Amino acid sequence: MPTACARVRLASTGPSRSTGIGWGRVLLLAKDFAPSSYLRDRLERRVTRPYSHDPKLRTNIRLRRFASPFEEFGLLYGSAAGNLRREDGSWSGALPNEAEAREHGVRILRDFVLPNMREDTLIMCLGEDAWRFACGATNQMGDWRTHRDLQIPLGNMIGAYHPARASNANQAGPWQLLARMLSEPWRRAQ
Repeated sequence: MPTACARVRLASTGPSRSTGIGWGRVLLLAKDFAPSSYLRDRLERRVTRPYSHDPKLRTNIRLRRFASPFEEFGLLYGSAAGNLRREDGSWSGALPNEAEAREHGVRILRDFVLPNMREDTLIMCLGEDAWRFACGATNQMGDWRTHRDLQIPLGNMIGAYHPARASNANQAGPWQLLARMLSEPWRRAQ
């Protein structure tokens, strides 16, 4: 089964706001990738794709299960913190440098990622931290839990649980909202 992560392909003619630069229509946005120790270990072992997701991890199994029906639309997985990882070895929790990470991530999303994606890109925010980063990058405000639980989008953003955080039953609603939104004509507010 193919992974839910898109292979980024830059178009030689430059970005197009109507079609993006080959990144697809859905941005799967999480807070961060993994602790630095995980990445360093993979680099030391000379793993061919050290930033790729381990398909055996429960989080990635769940993410693939929910995201794979949407592969036809094109998926890009991104780290809202711009790959600023933890140095304490922990896989979850608040980043020790939260304010700096948020400022960095918002700037990357706002100034590079979103301007180079399609006009009709939908942002699937996998967790509250990703939601906050995306709100900062899009100048939108809304409560993640409310939007997630009531399955109400905020502009082009969908609030979802992080794949490691909730039961499959609780995670289904936001993905159903994504399916409905992808079936309707829609444009991101400029």
